[in-house]
Amino acid sequence: MKILGGAKPRGAAGRRLKAAGKVIRIQAGDNGSIQGPCEAKWGYTTLSVADWDHDGLPDVLVNSIWGEVLWYRNMGSRTRRAWPPLGLRGRLAKPPPQAQWCWWNPRGRQLVTQWRTTPVAVDFTGDRLVDLVMLDHEGYLALFERRRTGGKLELLPPRRIFVDEDNRPIQLNPGIAGKSGRRKIASPTGRRRAARLLVDSVNADWWRNCETRAAILSSTRGALGNGSWHRTDQPCVVDWDGNGKPDCCWARRTVFSTTCRRRGLAYSSKAKTARPAHKSK
Repeated sequence: MKILGGAKPRGAAGRRLKAAGKVIRIQAGDNGSIQGPCEAKWGYTTLSVADWDHDGLPDVLVNSIWGEVLWYRNMGSRTRRAWPPLGLRGRLAKPPPQAQWCWWNPRGRQLVTQWRTTPVAVDFTGDRLVDLVMLDHEGYLALFERRRTGGKLELLPPRRIFVDEDNRPIQLNPGIAGKSGRRKIASPTGRRRAARLLVDSVNADWWRNCETRAAILSSTRGALGNGSWHRTDQPCVVDWDGNGKPDCCWARRTVFSTTCRRRGLAYSSKAKTARPAHKSK
């Protein structure tokens, strides 16, 4: 969908993306959902856009009801695109880690994580290679770093480098089976070690990078919006009105979206500082 601009954002009619000549429509089928065949037509897709192979063209990385991360590589141009689907693979353990309740086995070193959680593609380490920030197979926020070895790009195993104010790895969702995953994440800036993430909640919680040491100390600053917008989904950050301040847009389970403009929203220095860690007894 092309955004046409204006203070009140307008969009042109959407065009469906195709891969191998077929419309991209990921569905569970009879056995793809941990919640049973009643969700055969569900897909729960969540995605990010980035130049994954560094050829100058935007690609699409998708996770879904299956929990397998797919790379739709742009084989065309910026105006005429072609999208063959490829499974992401990395230098992962053998067999690759997967959730205990995942009934199917990854192929080779295929990247499989929890379902319905966003693969955030961003150059997190600042080496000009696009990395992944997302939940690992146990619901912890993790960095999947990219590295170039012998002229080839590698995706390294996940590292739980994000910790809370008590230096504990951040587990965004401890749930199992149908209660696992479900975290939609956005990176507001995309800058090196930004670690400023928006995570879906009653609307969207802001996790701020408070300190950078061997680990990234992140602290939640709470929800950005007022009140509870029942079952919000993917947050997106964009400067809608061109005033130089990032605004936020949420997709909602009602199919409609909600835009929150940043007008006068400010945080004190104290509010942006992590509290001291609790001393263990």
